[in-house]
Amino acid sequence: MCPPHAGRMRGEFIVDEHTFSAFALRSDDVSCSGAGACGCFFFIAHAGGSVDGCRYTNSRQAVERSLRCGFRFVEIDLSRPRDGVYVGAHDWGHFASISGVDGIPDLTEFRNRVVYGRYGVL
Repeated sequence: MCPPHAGRMRGEFIVDEHTFSAFALRSDDVSCSGAGACGCFFFIAHAGGSVDGCRYTNSRQAVERSLRCGFRFVEIDLSRPRDGVYVGAHDWGHFASISGVDGIPDLTEFRNRVVYGRYGVL
């Protein structure tokens, strides 16, 4: 019999000495087909994971790093710029603080921005 589920956990996890911002879901929260045991955890890189110690970037480099480090699931925050196409940004206030964009950009303005001066947007 499976132990009672712990539900969702959120926090930082150490993977090969690198810190990731991630969610963990117990198998009783999601389908565990193919995992072979109750109580397995699924780790989900939150906001693309982290890159060079920067968290919540929703950047291409963070997603690529998470995949290289073995994450099978990556969560991306989505927001809509002025022209309504979804892009990888948590909210426009946070995006302004990490990219220098004030207000809600249009898609072209968004694509021309970088996060923390070096990471590509999604």
